[in-house]
Amino acid sequence: MKKIVFFILSLFLVTGCIPQPKALIERDTVELNTTVFNRSFKEKLPVVKKMPFGDIAILGATVASDTKGDRLSVKANITFKNFQIPEGLGGVVEFDAGLRYDPYAKNLYLDDVKPVAVNFGNSTLVKYIPNTTRRSIASIVGGELTLIPLAQVTTVKGALTVEKIEVDNGSVEIDFGK
Repeated sequence: MKKIVFFILSLFLVTGCIPQPKALIERDTVELNTTVFNRSFKEKLPVVKKMPFGDIAILGATVASDTKGDRLSVKANITFKNFQIPEGLGGVVEFDAGLRYDPYAKNLYLDDVKPVAVNFGNSTLVKYIPNTTRRSIASIVGGELTLIPLAQVTTVKGALTVEKIEVDNGSVEIDFGK
């Protein structure tokens, strides 16, 4: 009887030490709507950044998921003021962005923000904003948007890595691994 108990216990010990294939590791999936991200931007914006070449006010931002894949479309409404345009000029900066998960704060953030376009409309004042300044504006706005937590994901216990992010028609599905 002692040999059988010893054999069963050693069998459990040996099988417990063998690494499990990835398919057998527990995964958690969280599905979020982009309206959660937009609500977070409404709470944290507007933000004004004072730069040597002028002031940039980020008035608001919206997240859309028009395309399939792992990228989001982000549009930020801005106002740019400098000594040549004291009343300010409104515009829109469009980005292509991914998502980053911070396992310690359990927050999602924008990541790998790539500017797509900087538009100031058909105003005659656009000629006072050189292309280098437009690129700088896009970088500064993108950097500020990456600092804003989009959503707190507290339902995933022990998740340390994001295995996969899928964006499809207004929803974001995040697959977490441990």
